[in-house]
Amino acid sequence: MEIRNTKLALTASALAMALMLAGCGGGGSSGTANTASGGGAPPPTTPTDDTPPAPTPMAVELPSDSDMYLGDDLMAPMDTTTPIMLATGGTHEDGSYTLTCTAGPCEITITDGEVMATGTVDPTYSTAAQGIITDAKMAASDEGKGRAMGLYEALTDDPPRDEMILGASKKLLMVSHDGSSVMVSVGGRTGWEVSDDAPMSIDGWAGTMLKGTAGSLKTQSYTVYTNIEAPKRKEFSKVYKAGATNLPAGITHRSAVLNGLDEHIELNNAAMKNAGEYGWLDPTGFPPATASAKFEYTGADGKKRLKFAGTFQGASGTYECYGGDCVVTVTAATTAQAATYDFATGSAGAWRFFPAKGNAAQIVEQDADYMHFGWWVDTPSKAKSGGEFLYDAQVFADGRVDYVTTANINALTGEVEYEGPAAGLYAVKAHKDKDEMDVAAAHGEFMATAKLTANFGDATDPGSVKGTIDAFQSSGNVDMSAWKLTLNMDTIGSTGGNSTTAGGNIVDGSDVIGNWNYQLHGPERDSKGVALQPSGIAGAFRADIDKNTAVAGAFGATKQ
Repeated sequence: MEIRNTKLALTASALAMALMLAGCGGGGSSGTANTASGGGAPPPTTPTDDTPPAPTPMAVELPSDSDMYLGDDLMAPMDTTTPIMLATGGTHEDGSYTLTCTAGPCEITITDGEVMATGTVDPTYSTAAQGIITDAKMAASDEGKGRAMGLYEALTDDPPRDEMILGASKKLLMVSHDGSSVMVSVGGRTGWEVSDDAPMSIDGWAGTMLKGTAGSLKTQSYTVYTNIEAPKRKEFSKVYKAGATNLPAGITHRSAVLNGLDEHIELNNAAMKNAGEYGWLDPTGFPPATASAKFEYTGADGKKRLKFAGTFQGASGTYECYGGDCVVTVTAATTAQAATYDFATGSAGAWRFFPAKGNAAQIVEQDADYMHFGWWVDTPSKAKSGGEFLYDAQVFADGRVDYVTTANINALTGEVEYEGPAAGLYAVKAHKDKDEMDVAAAHGEFMATAKLTANFGDATDPGSVKGTIDAFQSSGNVDMSAWKLTLNMDTIGSTGGNSTTAGGNIVDGSDVIGNWNYQLHGPERDSKGVALQPSGIAGAFRADIDKNTAVAGAFGATKQ
C-alpha cells in the first residue's frame, strides 16, 4: 500500500494539546531537546535598564592656608536645606568661600560646615575674604619688618660687659636639679613661671624658658640652657668627714672629741652666705624671707634662741650659734632680686650644724661643676605710637664654680681644647642682596657650635683663649650656612679666668664686627691639692654678620 505522501490530520483539540505541551516542556524527553531542535518558543529575557548610576558625592576641602589672617572674620558656609545646583562655570558664594563648578552639573550640599558635591567643585576664598587676607598679610609683613628692625637694634646695642638684666649678682639666676628635671628660678622665685614654649633642643643640655606672669614682666622671658646633672644622695658623714681637705671654703669638720659634742661642721660667715645663695639652707627651718628683717642669736639674756631646726644640703639637723653674737639680716625676695642672707658675725660668732642621726643625715649633693647660659628678652606686644617695636635683649653665661685663682692658672701649661653649644637671637633687616633681589625680614633663635682653645702659657704667663662660633642653624628658614664668627685671642685676666674689661674682639678679616667675653669654670684643685685644668668655658658674644644681620648669644664649652 502506498503511504509515502500521506499527511496525518490532527483534530483541533489535539493541536491545542500539542501546543500546550510544547510551552510546558512536555511532549518529549526534555525541554532542551525541543529547543535545540528548534521546537517551541525561546525562554523569556529580563529587560535591560540603560539609566546611568547616580554620581557619588565627594567631600570638598575648603582652603585653610590663610585662615590665620581672617581671624574673627572667618565665616563657615551655611548649611543647606535643599541641594545647590550649578552648571559648569557656575559659582556659589557662601561664608568666606566661593564654590565654582568646573565640571558639571554639580550638586552641592553643606552640613555642619562640611561641603559635599557631585561633579568637580573648586573652592576658593571669596572676594571679600581675599581682600581681608591681602590687607592682613601686608600688615603682618610690615609688623615682621618692624620687629626684625627692633630686635636688630637691640642686638646691636652693645652694653658694657656684665651689664645685664641679672644685675650685679650672678646668683640671681638659680639653677638646680630635683632628681627628675632641671629647675630654673629668677627674681626670688616670684613673678616667673616655666613656659610651655620649649626652646630649640640641644643634646646634653636642658633648655628652659621662663616667662613673666604679671605687670611689666608679662612681655619678658628668660631662655636658659644648662648641663647640670641630677643630684646624688650621700651620707653626710662621708661628704663632711674628718680630715677632708676638699670641703667648701669656710666649712670645717669637727669630730666628737671637741668639747664632748656630737660630730658636726662649723661654718664661717662667708660659708653661711654662700650656703644661702646656693639654696642649701631650707627657708622653712631658717629665718623666714617673707619680709626684710634682722635676726639676732645671742643667748646672753636667755630670751633669744641659740638653736633652731633646719636643713643643710637636704640633711635634717640643728643649727647653733656659738662663740659670740650671730646676726642674720634677711632681705625678702622680689621680682628683681632673690632673697639674700647676710651673716654678720661678732668678734667670735660662727655657726655649727649638727646633722640628725640615722637616715635623715643624708645630703642631696647637687652637681658641683656645671654651666648655664642663655638670654633675656623683652618682646613688645605691639608697636609704639610711632610704629617702632622697642625690644631689649641681653645675653649671659655663668657656672657653678668660677676658676679664679691666679696661682692655679699660672701652674697650668699647654693647650686645652673646649667645645660645646652656642645659642641666641638673630635679626635680619629687610634688604636687597647683591643681585638686587629682595631679602625678607626675619628674626628668631639660632643654635651653633663653639670651639675654643685655651693656651695656659707657662708659670709666669696666665695665657690666652681664642675660638670660633660656626655651624649656625635657624629656627626659621634663614640660610646660615655661611655664618662664622672668629673669636680673636684674648689674654686671660690677671684676676683669674676673666677676660679683659672690654672683652675680646670678633673679627672678619681685618674688621672688628663684634666682641665676646668668657669665664673659666670648674674645680681648681683635686683632693691632693694638684691644680686642675678648667673643666669648661662659658661666655657671651654679639656680632654683625653683615650690615643687615646681627646676632647675640652665649655658649658653654667643655674640655675635650
